[in-house]
Amino acid sequence: MSDEGEAFPNAKSLFWQTLYALNPGNQLVELLKTHPTYEAVCDLVIFYVKAVKQDPHRGQCLASAFCEVVQSPYAPTIADATLFSLIND
Repeated sequence: MSDEGEAFPNAKSLFWQTLYALNPGNQLVELLKTHPTYEAVCDLVIFYVKAVKQDPHRGQCLASAFCEVVQSPYAPTIADATLFSLIND
């Protein structure tokens, strides 16, 4: 796996921008549709956790956004697994 934020060019800044958007769910889905890789999913989880630690008041918004990504039919599949099945194992 690549270093944090190196799943694709500008990953770090794009994840931060997206996580701090007013409604990040749809934007996260679009970001992962554009970069449907295991590394991008790992970066999403890492930056999600960091964003919640940095600003706990956004925790509910970010949790809702993460759920939106996990449940989206457009979320990338990793091998034969969906993001939903990877998170719920």
